Formats: sequence, C-alpha cells, structure tokens
Amino acid sequence: MKVIYGYDSYDCTKAVRDGNKATLYLTGGGTVEFVGVSEPAWDQFQFEDGSWDVVEPAPSAADRLDALEAAVLAMMGGMTNV
Repeated sequence: MKVIYGYDSYDCTKAVRDGNKATLYLTGGGTVEFVGVSEPAWDQFQFEDGSWDVVEPAPSAADRLDALEAAVLAMMGGMTNV
C-alpha cells in the first residue's frame, strides 16, 4: 500500500494507528512514526490500496475492576447464607 502525508509518500506493508501515534511499516524494512497526531491531522493521511490497522485502547484499571466485581457478584448470586 502507499501512504501519502503532505508531500511525502511511503510504500508500506502496514499502517498502524494507536491513540495519537501512527506507525508505518515500510516495504523495504524499517518504520516511520508520527507522534502527537491530533484529530484533524488524521485526515491528512491518504491511502492507496489500504487503510489503518487501528489498535483498540486497553480498558482502564477502573473498567477492569468493575468487570471483576460484576463477575464475582454474578458468581455469588447463586450462594445462600447458612
């Protein structure tokens, strides 16, 4: 695939969007990283024969704790006091 940003173009095997960082995996080896990309700037990346591989954000510690508490309560729901 080809990724075009501004006046530069990159031949890539993969383009990964992770939060505010973009990593282009170049066909000839190596990578190019764009760090601190803001929301309007994402529109400046143009693709030929491809698109972003987007990394889903990991759940926060609070989200993981909420899920654990819900699972424990669900398991205890069938228990009765003796």
